[in-house]
Amino acid sequence: GCGKVFFDSGKLQKHALTHGKRKYLCIYPNCGKRFMDSSKLKRHWLSHEGVSDRTHICPYPECGQAYKSEVQLRGHMGTHNDEKFYFCPFQYCGKRFSFKENLTDHVKIHERLEAERA
Repeated sequence: GCGKVFFDSGKLQKHALTHGKRKYLCIYPNCGKRFMDSSKLKRHWLSHEGVSDRTHICPYPECGQAYKSEVQLRGHMGTHNDEKFYFCPFQYCGKRFSFKENLTDHVKIHERLEAERA
């Protein structure tokens, strides 16, 4: 352990949680801090300058995306489900997407790269 001593078992249990995996990632440029739960990430996120309008933060660990509206966040949440029906048609890519629009944007990248190679 860390060597801290607690005489109250509740405080020890609470402290033990601080040693767990910090799955919630702050995606603010050049930050990258990690937190134990999404509420701590949200509180930290709001400490950054210029983000007060993006208060809807994705609750999925390792994501941390923030949006201006609940509607935008809900649209994003679909990227976390396992139902990815839209497959990249380019050989050797294998990427799949939950939304057709995301696949369309992805295909444009391949097409641009192919045009640059030609």
